[in-house]
Amino acid sequence: MKVPLGKSYRRNAIVIQFIILLLIPIAAFASEIKISSFNVNFNNDKLKETFALIKKFDPDIILLQESTVRFKKGAKDHLPDSYKFSWFVEDEHESGGGFAVISKLPLAEKKYIEKSTGAFGAQKFRVKLGQARIHFVNIHLNPAPLPRPFNRAGALHAMMMNNRTQVLEIRNILKQCKESHPTVIAGDLNSFPGRPAYRQLSSRGFTDAHLSYDANATSVSTWKMIVDGAPLQGRFDYVFHSKSFETKKLAVEENDYSDHALLNCTLKLNE
Repeated sequence: MKVPLGKSYRRNAIVIQFIILLLIPIAAFASEIKISSFNVNFNNDKLKETFALIKKFDPDIILLQESTVRFKKGAKDHLPDSYKFSWFVEDEHESGGGFAVISKLPLAEKKYIEKSTGAFGAQKFRVKLGQARIHFVNIHLNPAPLPRPFNRAGALHAMMMNNRTQVLEIRNILKQCKESHPTVIAGDLNSFPGRPAYRQLSSRGFTDAHLSYDANATSVSTWKMIVDGAPLQGRFDYVFHSKSFETKKLAVEENDYSDHALLNCTLKLNE
């Protein structure tokens, strides 16, 4: 015999269903992720100002290059409690790259990619966005050795001669990446767009997020220094992503705290 359901039973069932929906983490439905990448400069002592600049974007993942012990403490002092997860490479390895990740999302499969050539290695880890597992690589490629005496022509020549080392670095890093995984490779390439290090990434199917968002990105500078009394500058900082994503936003934030600009990027995971 079918027993009719009373109004209070139906009302209670609706309430229970509503509570269950509230208990499902919002991250389970997430398809966008906000990333900040910043070479903060070893000599940067403006920690409060630097983290205030980063906080404006409210990123899910913060990737730092040239971070120091000061920045590890500064992150605790100046970032909200929502950034519960971090990994500063110096805790476990000798790395002049100053790699650090600070995250709202739990970090998994953490691996420091030892340098094969060049000055640094790379920082690799994974986060979960909804049901997707996203792999990140935080990079800081070999800087060109500064000539003595230091001048504009010598600096540009050194950058060109640095290409081979950077290509070997990128190849070593790409060996650690599986093409089937949604992947983001971001950081300081110490190289201009279209140079060999850049081409290594684009030839492997990685998209330059900035260029996909802004057709004039190549003319935008993210690094600068004064040489012979005039600025030497160019786009050295990048966010590359696999075909699993599309770029929803990319902004370059100039600042007085580092010789590099801050990159803020929003990526959407394709369904």
